[in-house]
Amino acid sequence: MSDEKEPKKVNPFVEVKVKCPACDTVSPQFYVKSKLYQPVEIEKDHHVVSYNWNIEDFSEIRPENFFVWHCPHCHFADENEVFRGKIDRLWKGKLELMKDKLITASKDPNSFLVRIGKEIDYTEVPVSNETAILTHILACYMQEGFLSPNNRMAGKMAKFYLRLAWLYRERETIITKDISNTPDGHMSLEDFLKHLKQYWEDIPLTEDEAMRKALVQYSAMLDIAGKEDNTKKEITLMFLLLNLNRRIKELDTAFSYVRSIFSTAMKTRQATKNTLDKGAQSGKLTTIQIEQMKGTITWLSNVIEEASSEGDAINEEIFWEEYEKARELALATSPMLPKNVIDVLHEANLHEITCRKVATLCKPPKGMKVVSYIPTLEELKAKTDTAQAEQTKKEDKTDEETTEQET
Repeated sequence: MSDEKEPKKVNPFVEVKVKCPACDTVSPQFYVKSKLYQPVEIEKDHHVVSYNWNIEDFSEIRPENFFVWHCPHCHFADENEVFRGKIDRLWKGKLELMKDKLITASKDPNSFLVRIGKEIDYTEVPVSNETAILTHILACYMQEGFLSPNNRMAGKMAKFYLRLAWLYRERETIITKDISNTPDGHMSLEDFLKHLKQYWEDIPLTEDEAMRKALVQYSAMLDIAGKEDNTKKEITLMFLLLNLNRRIKELDTAFSYVRSIFSTAMKTRQATKNTLDKGAQSGKLTTIQIEQMKGTITWLSNVIEEASSEGDAINEEIFWEEYEKARELALATSPMLPKNVIDVLHEANLHEITCRKVATLCKPPKGMKVVSYIPTLEELKAKTDTAQAEQTKKEDKTDEETTEQET
């Protein structure tokens, strides 16, 4: 008989008993041990696609599902840190304003708060996508249902709505046939949420709707950052707003943020360079200050490069969005010459990038006076993909030759 003991199984979850900030009732809550995982694939709107887990058995756990905790007694929902006592003075004051309304609603079985709150299994571990959606919706409702517009916190609301959008996105990839836990006997979670619209008209039901609500709040945060003269925060928010607008296909707005980022970064970089040059000449700057300014200039140069890259990507996206309409207008132009086509496309208020690219396609080959056909969307995409593949192949070959020469 072997004396070896079986390795102790690691529990990825931590249970804590906490007091609800709203009703003071104690309940058990859970979170995931942060030392067990590391984000490895993050989208531009900060959504984590995948994690690297120390133990593979935990790979299906989504740590962000534990971000919002819910009180099973009064149905208050907020960031887990708030339940654990990490609440700033500003939010604590606002929480006092909403307590009476919240407690009253928690005693009304027909209130939105109770209808959604009673469907949340606060003991569920790991927390499912369905439960996380319900808790995040409740957290959003806390702000909109119990606080006046002047008292709401843009940063908190933006965070909740964006995270709700991520959860809806993740739901698109979840396949389940088990409807035994579907809320309130409805056919699906989606059906249940649609039913709740009669109690909260503005409840976001899709990723797009949640993201649009997040955009309103992040825009408010950007206005505040601008007044605070906080360039780094301002640029970070503009990049986020840029990418959220791209996701909901508001490409004109997205491109306006490219311009704003570019302008802000260029202006700040030049001002920093001027300060650095004058300070270095006068000897009034310390070594630490000089290094900090150099770091700022490098960061701003990277920002400008990234904004330029984002602008190119948006222009390309706009072109593909408008191409079929532009092609139709071009084919109806007689004669189909670049100058004629670009004038027609300008009159149709198509983007400049679309006008120029389509006009180029209408340029007659040598020996021809005019073209009578330009490729369909599918044909042009296939041609573009082939050209890109060949370019990548060339670049790879060049890299290989360079490596051989160096060795």
